[in-house]
Amino acid sequence: MNKKTNKFVLLLSVIALFTTACNNNSSHPGFTKDAANDLYYKIHTNVTDTTQARIGDVMFVYMTYRTIGDSVFGPAAPEPYQVPMIENTYSGDVFDALKLLHIGDSATFIFNSDSFFVKTVGTARPEFLDSASEFYLDVKMEDIKSKAELEFEAQEMARQMQANETVVLNDYITSNNITQTPDELGLYIIPIKKGSGSTIMAGQYIDANIVAKALTGEKFIDTYAENKPYTIEVGTGQLGMGFERAILGMKNGGKLTLISPSNQAFGEKGVTGYIPPYSPVVYEIEIIDVFSADEMKAKKEKAQVEALAAVSKQKNEEYSKIDAYLSANRITTVPTASGLIYIEEQAGNGELATAGQKVKVHYTGYLLNGKKFDSSVDRGQPFEFTVGQGQVIAGWDEAFTMISVGGKAKIILPSNIAYGERGAGGDIPPYSPLVFEVELLEIIK
Repeated sequence: MNKKTNKFVLLLSVIALFTTACNNNSSHPGFTKDAANDLYYKIHTNVTDTTQARIGDVMFVYMTYRTIGDSVFGPAAPEPYQVPMIENTYSGDVFDALKLLHIGDSATFIFNSDSFFVKTVGTARPEFLDSASEFYLDVKMEDIKSKAELEFEAQEMARQMQANETVVLNDYITSNNITQTPDELGLYIIPIKKGSGSTIMAGQYIDANIVAKALTGEKFIDTYAENKPYTIEVGTGQLGMGFERAILGMKNGGKLTLISPSNQAFGEKGVTGYIPPYSPVVYEIEIIDVFSADEMKAKKEKAQVEALAAVSKQKNEEYSKIDAYLSANRITTVPTASGLIYIEEQAGNGELATAGQKVKVHYTGYLLNGKKFDSSVDRGQPFEFTVGQGQVIAGWDEAFTMISVGGKAKIILPSNIAYGERGAGGDIPPYSPLVFEVELLEIIK
């Protein structure tokens, strides 16, 4: 199943999640009922083309999704979806619908949300969807192609891209006045700086600065801009076999330019989003360091020890920061077993929330230094979540079982029940204890 097929299946899931219209009528004025499949449809455009999809064909279709109340929902696609024709998942499903259309036809179909979601998507219907709800699917059948036709088109495209590669490569060589003769693999290896020491061998590791650009695309590596050299195990071919051949002749401190045809780089597939298929690649390579597998192992072990030490230091600093904050604010409240410090600021007059209940709350969050990082109060929009379901940080799940409706509190959370070793975005660093001013507005029933 290719990417566009996966996108189509994903789209079905999105559609089902947003279907909210409900229609319990047994008839649909203006629509024709296909008795064989219990399917309601309306053909808008009749065409002379008689081609219809058969099992194994791929259909190119535009789709628009509307509620029975005529509200468009779901993502819009600028290009037709590629949908493989398969056996129906139930009588009257989307595949039975598409079988009715010829190339150029446009139509509207009506589907039951429950059948669509459970049987076609293969997932339980969400509770907020009524089992009788329906929605419209507007379809334009742009084209239908057989597997053989698609394979032929792919082969033709590959031939064109291969021919274009030769033109692009020759133009680059000519426009850059390159007089270097390529080797037997078609590689242009142009030395810039010799370097010193032993020649690099397979199995060793290198730190290298690399700039790499696809001649039919864009620059996809620039370690100078990132200010971080790549560490590469020589012989793995991760940057193409042409790259491997070039660095095997280099020494520490050496520098060269490599121009590689696609068959020695990323080949007929390329790298999606970075390197087009059949693209020659130009590399600028500078060797910063060369080391053995044993030395690499020692480096990794040292880095792990340093990382653990850094974590330990951050944890110790976190506890010191919490103690200092409590002391400065004269807070003597005993923390819970998790480390949560709960300070009631206004007693509530309603019930306590329990795990599984949905609540509406206001909050303002601060770092210990007083920097505000988020506030529903400032936005004027309360936040809703279900207690005890892991939808929020652990400290919140615990704290909101301690406050009753109408109550306000200050809660202080160590990082182990907040955002932990990862932090959150650019506002909350790793191992940051947090302070929240919270208010339980309502238990939603």
